[in-house]
Amino acid sequence: MYIRNMKKLSILFFSLVAFALFMQSCDDYKSYAEQLKEERNLIKRFISQHEIETISLDQFEAQDSLTIGNQYVEFNNDGVYLQVVHEAEGPDARFAETNDVILVRCLEVYLASNDTMANTMNRPNEIDEFRYTKTSSQILGQFVEEKGLMLRAYGTSVPAGWLIPLNYIKLSTTNGADRTKVKLIVSAKSGQADAIQNIYPCYYELTYQLY
Repeated sequence: MYIRNMKKLSILFFSLVAFALFMQSCDDYKSYAEQLKEERNLIKRFISQHEIETISLDQFEAQDSLTIGNQYVEFNNDGVYLQVVHEAEGPDARFAETNDVILVRCLEVYLASNDTMANTMNRPNEIDEFRYTKTSSQILGQFVEEKGLMLRAYGTSVPAGWLIPLNYIKLSTTNGADRTKVKLIVSAKSGQADAIQNIYPCYYELTYQLY
């Protein structure tokens, strides 16, 4: 009888433990909709904290594809906000074309904590290069430099949010101060592989340069 009662108590104990673990996992789990809502709130908070003025694509194009002051143009369908800091002005400045190889230096910040996740602005040995492809229906980029930090961290696909500015800004081969520079807020769906999988937004500062 004693052994039987002990078995019953053991079964009850482990059942309670399993139930507690199950309830904890439910508390830890966030639905896809909840994750998207959290992402939107993080972006709104960042915009508010940095006193960013968001403008429409129509206004951006009316300003000759420039942003003024602390303006960011919002690309609604892509979940991307863009500020043009500097556009290359050298004699060879032009829009990117298919098969161009583009050098990109980046600062990547995790919006949830403001932690820097990547920074190659002053690390020449880890600069990423990608091959640019543009068709009538889409734009693509593939990282090609094996030493590049983004390629090693996230794979060969260039974040879609990084490619959007190339529709509006010119690049050049000039190094230094005339490199095209932008700031971006990028939601998960237009971000790098880990952001897409885990649903989080990032802030970027990028410079582009034709190879």
